[in-house]
Amino acid sequence: MQFNIMLINMIFAMVTGYLVIIVLGFFEIKINFHRLPLFILIFGFINGMLSSITSSLGMVIATIRPLFIMCISILLIKFLLKIKLSISALSFLLVFVGFGVGNALAGWIIILFNKDTTVNQLISDPFLFTLTNIITVIISVAIIFLIRSMYGFLMLIKDSKELIFALIFMCIILSANAGLYYYVGVYNSTAFLAIIIMSLIYSAYVFFNSFILYKNELKKAEQEQQVFYNKSLEGTLFNLRRFRHDWGNNLAVINTMLKMNKYEEAKIYLHEIIEYNTTSNSTLLYNIKNAGLFGIISSKQGLAIDKGIDIEIKGIGEICDIPGIKISELCEIVGIFLDNALEESEKLKEPVELNYAGFPKTIEISVRNKCENDIDLNQFGKESNKGIDRGNGLKIIEQILSKYKHIKNLRSYEVESKTFEQLLIIEKGL
Repeated sequence: MQFNIMLINMIFAMVTGYLVIIVLGFFEIKINFHRLPLFILIFGFINGMLSSITSSLGMVIATIRPLFIMCISILLIKFLLKIKLSISALSFLLVFVGFGVGNALAGWIIILFNKDTTVNQLISDPFLFTLTNIITVIISVAIIFLIRSMYGFLMLIKDSKELIFALIFMCIILSANAGLYYYVGVYNSTAFLAIIIMSLIYSAYVFFNSFILYKNELKKAEQEQQVFYNKSLEGTLFNLRRFRHDWGNNLAVINTMLKMNKYEEAKIYLHEIIEYNTTSNSTLLYNIKNAGLFGIISSKQGLAIDKGIDIEIKGIGEICDIPGIKISELCEIVGIFLDNALEESEKLKEPVELNYAGFPKTIEISVRNKCENDIDLNQFGKESNKGIDRGNGLKIIEQILSKYKHIKNLRSYEVESKTFEQLLIIEKGL
């Protein structure tokens, strides 16, 4: 193994690390500035060493080298830059595609202009090896910025594990086939171009079929969300129509009482109306601008009033967009929280307290209620303690939240006041 070849490998591996940082910028990922030099040095050193060592260990090792380097690189990005695994994988894969294609085309370009150049010279001669890497970087940068122009496409890939796995598969096929002539030391331009074209067609077929399927799933989810929004708005409009209808009836009753000189009865009736409107029309509810969440809380509020229970709403700030979760699933969780709280509060005729807070980095929603019996949080949700319906509701919540690592569900119980709380914390951002 030549030291100068290893050094060149390390230098261009550092360039690869820098390109990864550029790609992370496409996703608006903020990285601690002080981490960057250390990341580039470690990334370059480890990848340069691995590339140099594995290239001289035979055909089998050389064949699996792209996969091995890819896994190591993704882990380095995740742990050194503190980035989510999915974003780490996607950022490196986009660079990997550029380098896979660039590396294959670079050798082809050099041999095209100098037919006497052999594959062994490309990987052993320091000057040709450096030239190959420079051409590879240029092609890679062009491909990366071409992909960058499809911003919406990148955002779609980012949110799909299936598309990321399809991209990994495409990278492996491209890298293995395009770099095959490096491993065997024989170059045939016709065979090489045929391999590249077939690999690109096959990889594109797999990837874009996955892409189309994912888009169809998104469209289906959007339609379901729209149906849910319509139902939520329908419930809100029904409540408004009911209020207008009741208001007309209430005025008629008060007017009749006054005509009959039943002033005390009119006062009592008016007091009941004011009390009802105070409990059922908290203005803080209107700071929840999300139609789905507003609709589910409003409908549960109506259910609580029918049961003679008050839902006290307290809030900080506003809740508009709720990122990273289907609104229908969030509303299902909040609905279960409120149903369980109302079920318990109905026995005690105690109010349920709903708190929300819209902070810059998080959204918090909590439901608090008094309990008839003490709660063991370790046993909470099991059929033996809370009944089959309560247990099923909590299982549904756990199934939903298992898909969202940026959402936490914290439970607490205050023994002295016998108050149980379900707290949902939603982190904003990626």
